[in-house]
Amino acid sequence: MCWNTAIPSWRCFPTPDELWNLTFAQQNAWRDRFAAVPLVEKGSGWSVRYYQEIAIQRVLERVADAVPRILLTLATGTGKTSIAFEIAWKLFKARWNLSGEPKRQPRILFLADRNNLASQALRDFTSFASFEDSALVRIEPGEIQKKGRVPKNGSIFFTIFQTFMSGPGDTPYFGDYPEDFFDLIIIDECHRGGANDESSWREILEYFSPAVQLGLTATPKRKDNVDTYAYFGEPVFIYSLKDGINDGFLTPFRVKQISTTLDEYIYTPGDRIMEGDVELGKRYEEKDFNRTLVIDERGAKAGGHLHGADQAEREDPRLLRDPRARGGGP
Repeated sequence: MCWNTAIPSWRCFPTPDELWNLTFAQQNAWRDRFAAVPLVEKGSGWSVRYYQEIAIQRVLERVADAVPRILLTLATGTGKTSIAFEIAWKLFKARWNLSGEPKRQPRILFLADRNNLASQALRDFTSFASFEDSALVRIEPGEIQKKGRVPKNGSIFFTIFQTFMSGPGDTPYFGDYPEDFFDLIIIDECHRGGANDESSWREILEYFSPAVQLGLTATPKRKDNVDTYAYFGEPVFIYSLKDGINDGFLTPFRVKQISTTLDEYIYTPGDRIMEGDVELGKRYEEKDFNRTLVIDERGAKAGGHLHGADQAEREDPRLLRDPRARGGGP
């Protein structure tokens, strides 16, 4: 508040520069470089949402402060991959890297536990049309075997844990990279992957320990994922399912439980393996599906069943006449 009547009222408020200096009294060159890089807008009505911008800012603050492990917890469908892109873009344009000097652009690894997640991330990054095509690299075992080496020419690399763990003999492919090759590793759905103490994939994260590691998860802290939170620490930002529904970005849902004739699987010769390795003689159970084992036809069948059940429910005249039949109120 300004008590001097000789000073115009508008001068009683601090300028943007004064507010910045008051908020960030301690100088940090990386923070200033990150702030100078604008967010990327896709166009066609898409723009960064308010909570995504908060998440991006929280992560960049930790990177600027040289925090080695960072965790974001956001509900499914809230755009974690878009957040990852914006973070990668700001780091790329600011020329941030582990050396501490803006002499080169960073090498970033996007690590997932399913092929469709890694491929989807690559498509999402491509859709922003910001990085050159040559900067985005998909690491696949077929290409490694064809060329006889892992790809190293690029800036943003996409792969899955299973690919990195495979390789000739007892030499996994991730070991072909120097330990400090990547400056940042983004681990998608990290509660399912290498942050788990019991997971052999943890070896990958420990090998690349010099890199800043950013975990993305949709799963709040609970008994079965305490290892994830112990590894990364508490989330720097949380955006829950309830938050997304209340803000109108997510739709309320109802749970339907179904069973299939393929809730267990044992590999038999003749089954076609699209990628990765299968453990001979192992009985894969319900808990393994869509985690360590993916059978696309099983998911498609379940999806078709749910769609048909939902359509039948919508057309049931009893439900149209009496909403209480849906479990709703009077």
